[in-house]
Amino acid sequence: MKFLAVDTETHLIPPLGTKKVQLRHLVPQMVCAQVHNDEVSEVLMAHEPADMSRLLGLITSPDTTFIMHNAAFDIAVLSSLGESYRQAMLRAIREHRILDTRVMYLMRDPDPINKAISLTFLAKRMLGYTMLGKGATQLSYKYGEKLDQEQYRYALDDAKVTWNVAQALMARPMGSLGYGKYSKLIAARQNGELIAPDYVYSKAAAHMAWPISISIDQEELKARHQELTLQVNEVKDRLLKQGGAIFVRVPKVQPEPAAFEVLGATRTWSYSPELGKMVRLWKGEQQQIDCKFKTNQSGLCQVAEEYGEKYDLNLPRTEKTKKVSLKKDDWSDFENLPPVLDTFMEYQKYSKYLSTYTAPLVESGAQEVFPRYFVPGAATGRWACSKPNLQNVPKGSKNRTSLRAIYAPKKGHVFLEADYSTLELYTLAQTMYDMGIDGPLRATLNAGKDIHQETADMVGCSRQDAKACNFGLPGGMGPRMFAKMYGYTFEAAKKLKNDWLTHFWDVRQYLKAFSTSAWTFYRGDGTRDDRDKWLSSLGFTDQDIDKGLKSFDIIKKLDEGRIFTCKLSSGRIIPRRRYSMASNCFFQGLGADIITRAFNTLRDEGWHVAVVVHDSLTLEVKDNRGAISMGSAALDRAMSNAQSEVCPDIGLPSVDVEVLERWK
Repeated sequence: MKFLAVDTETHLIPPLGTKKVQLRHLVPQMVCAQVHNDEVSEVLMAHEPADMSRLLGLITSPDTTFIMHNAAFDIAVLSSLGESYRQAMLRAIREHRILDTRVMYLMRDPDPINKAISLTFLAKRMLGYTMLGKGATQLSYKYGEKLDQEQYRYALDDAKVTWNVAQALMARPMGSLGYGKYSKLIAARQNGELIAPDYVYSKAAAHMAWPISISIDQEELKARHQELTLQVNEVKDRLLKQGGAIFVRVPKVQPEPAAFEVLGATRTWSYSPELGKMVRLWKGEQQQIDCKFKTNQSGLCQVAEEYGEKYDLNLPRTEKTKKVSLKKDDWSDFENLPPVLDTFMEYQKYSKYLSTYTAPLVESGAQEVFPRYFVPGAATGRWACSKPNLQNVPKGSKNRTSLRAIYAPKKGHVFLEADYSTLELYTLAQTMYDMGIDGPLRATLNAGKDIHQETADMVGCSRQDAKACNFGLPGGMGPRMFAKMYGYTFEAAKKLKNDWLTHFWDVRQYLKAFSTSAWTFYRGDGTRDDRDKWLSSLGFTDQDIDKGLKSFDIIKKLDEGRIFTCKLSSGRIIPRRRYSMASNCFFQGLGADIITRAFNTLRDEGWHVAVVVHDSLTLEVKDNRGAISMGSAALDRAMSNAQSEVCPDIGLPSVDVEVLERWK
């Protein structure tokens, strides 16, 4: 196996669009690629055919492992050069032939002082070397222009430093660079040795290598934007009537010198709901000025505090500031809210819809958008999307048209939307099976039964309650959060969770045992004495530690003291995750791996992928029977094959394909 450091220099095409909307397929144009190892060290120019032929030969070599810094970027740039390069990168990812120096460093220092982990930082940290051409002297490169001596030297320096940093990291044991904050690694072991997790399924900027786009129905956008604008204004009027001066911004008006010496004059302005203006008494006459609406969270918190004191209530508070929470979900246990608080929460919802989902599109004048997708970009290993974020666009309800209806196929085309049925339960079952836990979840899925109805029958609850449990509890969600998310009381949520985990005892074992299947970094050396010293430093007394170790606060601090690096059943490594995220990474990240494989297959076959949302893929095809039939078959085949490759020990979930005239 040969190692080869690879770096690219690019010329960024100016973006087209706004901060929130991307209007074209944006790919930095490669100017040159630098390669370096013990045998070769050269710069290959993108506009020179001979150099590109040389680069293609190096990239397609099946026995070469590539060393990159921020591999996601370089993979995307190389993939954009053509199909041969893209296939070579995909093979390297699938065969674990990519080393990313950022990931390698995180495996040795899970909580670095420098969160950015730039190559400049690694060069200084690992080699004591100050890189050339960085900071104020950063050089620019343009496609087609020959490099001068300084540019050539700086470009090659990046590849050499990447190579040398990787060699230095390979020589250091994992967990050894924690600055004393994390000094011992307690990890899953195989044959008594630590499993080296440096080979990763590197995340890729999918939007750069593959154009993913969707069109906008301008008439529908205009209608939804006007509807939301009216709703926001109507809620504003109600807030002003209910809260008065809490929600107005007083203009800066210069008072006359003798203004406040006049008998009967008032120094301050007050809000008049009848007039909708600020008023004050001036020389026996009422003065009026227009005012602007503002959201005053401090004033609302004060209203909530007075409400809590009046009715002797334990109000929900934020964890950091301990102020009263203004999130609607946190008030789910309260039957009656102060009218102004209830209206404000309604305002938050509609104003977010307006500012996030319609206003940016109207501002940009977009006819078609090219969102940015990262694989994976979310903390749990899922896909992430931005500019705009299509994964968060709200679906419709009985009383509201879906904001997704803004997006529609081009004229003469339709959408084919396919999603897995309960995909993450299948990936959870596969994860547990690989951990040696085989129980009722896998048995139910392999029997082809309706998992939600089966759960309802066994637990003794409604199918809707069972569905909430199946989607909410596998990731370790507590009853309090479950109650907030799904609208239950705390006691009801606690009973549901206990009954569910009693039936699915295999999931209970998973939640207890998953940390032994992850590389876990503990503060200190992992001994009880060190743990007690650490807890003491956080303010816990010896009595707290001896008698209250099972208390919520201490357990929470212990969880915060651990950083997990998860190895999925697919082989992908997800480093540096806290407990709650790590417990979800194993099966949510595995689901993302399935979607990624299906996506790659569809792109390789030439299909236009319009939207990717968690466990669903949407194609845009011509509106005729043949194209719809072929597209439906391609979706079913790609998604079924991807699932069977990643989860070979679990039966296939059904793939539901729906023909849509617009997204919903």
